[in-house]
Amino acid sequence: MANAVTVWTGRQVLTWGGGCCDDYSAGGAAYTPATNTWQRLPASPLEGRHATGAWTGKELIVVGGIGKDNGGNVVGYKVFADAAAYDPAAHSWRRLSPMPAPRAGASVTWDGTEVLVVGGRGALGSSRLYADGVAYNPSTNRWRRLPTMGTGRFGHTAGWTGRHLLVWGGRTFRGGAWTAPARGGAYDPVGNRWWSLPISPLRGRVGHLAVWTGSRMLVWGGSPARESDPQQSFTDGAAYMPTPL
Repeated sequence: MANAVTVWTGRQVLTWGGGCCDDYSAGGAAYTPATNTWQRLPASPLEGRHATGAWTGKELIVVGGIGKDNGGNVVGYKVFADAAAYDPAAHSWRRLSPMPAPRAGASVTWDGTEVLVVGGRGALGSSRLYADGVAYNPSTNRWRRLPTMGTGRFGHTAGWTGRHLLVWGGRTFRGGAWTAPARGGAYDPVGNRWWSLPISPLRGRVGHLAVWTGSRMLVWGGSPARESDPQQSFTDGAAYMPTPL
């Protein structure tokens, strides 16, 4: 399902939330390749939404996202700050401490110790984007703020190298218009600092795919960030190999 959180546990594919357009699912399922079977997840404590999340090695953590606003908001949508975790071994959910502020369109990545939630945006109808992030530690059930990466963006991709978080693509708002930066950033949790990646040979974009291979980040596909651009899909890609620091 589009806009759902989908993760691989080592044994199962877990998926939760998502939907198209004004459809916001609050359901999930688990697929087991060994038996070629699906199983419904139990009801979540979260409202239906276009969701973001990550697998920690033990739990699926769902945090933030965007859903339908039934409280009379003029734009009809709301951005969430709440979070929950699903444990496949116990076949159950638990509520987590909420983020300090609502975020949608952020990247959510597990670094082995914390869930890194970077960028995104708050309330819809505002061009204000987050340039910072927050990190959740499951062992303490607490959040901490991350430093700014310099440019607010949402709808970007992120990958964990084993040492650093790599962020690329997405939308940002400059000069009164949406645009997509061709430069990304890298975050070091140990030093708690960001630095810029070299400019990519690719045109900036959204809706692209990115994966960490163990030695480099591969980026492929996507579409333009500006709504004024002709509707098209990119068919090119590039690889980024980090320099050891």
